[in-house]
Amino acid sequence: MDDGCSMHVVRNAIPGKNEEAEIREDIVTYRPQCLDVGVWEVGGAAVLLRIVELADNPHDLCNALSILADTLRTSWQNSEDMERIRGYEILVATLRSKSRLINVMSFEAPPL
Repeated sequence: MDDGCSMHVVRNAIPGKNEEAEIREDIVTYRPQCLDVGVWEVGGAAVLLRIVELADNPHDLCNALSILADTLRTSWQNSEDMERIRGYEILVATLRSKSRLINVMSFEAPPL
């Protein structure tokens, strides 16, 4: 059946299985990587600050702050970017506006 889209046939994609799979439409290559590298590639510290800004309940804020702290701790690029864009000042202003969401859970250390 020809429906006008590109089609690719993949043979023996799974070792030990003699099967074929059809892939229709566009093929996107996925390259697994660490979160801190991915954040850096799509926008750096601005992405992290936006995640904090979008948090609208205490649980989401806790998760957003955890992601922010972990990513800054493990990536010198994101850490320097945070300083370059004056991200800590932006974070303070954001957290002030979300003060009603801050509770003990926001400051608990995540389980190891």
